[in-house]
Amino acid sequence: MLIDVLVQTSCGFAVPVIQERINLDDLKLGPKAYMKDRGTLGHFAKKTVDQGLMEWYQQQANMRSLDGLGGLRAARRGKGENVHLQDALIWCRRIFRQWDAMLVGALIALFALALLRLVLHVVDAGHVTLPFALYRTNI
Repeated sequence: MLIDVLVQTSCGFAVPVIQERINLDDLKLGPKAYMKDRGTLGHFAKKTVDQGLMEWYQQQANMRSLDGLGGLRAARRGKGENVHLQDALIWCRRIFRQWDAMLVGALIALFALALLRLVLHVVDAGHVTLPFALYRTNI
């Protein structure tokens, strides 16, 4: 069996730094008590905006997600993509990628219907009596 896995490493720009020493009195502040902003994301964004490259960067890096589905809408719109049409196509792709789950669901439904038909056939033949709510009468 061959499994294809797509993996991407994080740049770490937005990953906070966890402090080694934590003052227990500061824990009421929540995560701010022990997590410190790394600062690299802000520096990168400022540098990119100052150079006038943020829109270009978003179009290059954020048009699609790792699984090939739609990414940042502003980047897609900036690249001239018809966002509504592409969102509809992406939705169809996402749904039809689950064909195996839909097939299993359909098979389970068919099995349940066949089992119900068998049970009702046995009841109609008089071999088994079911509670009043499930028994069919000829009134």
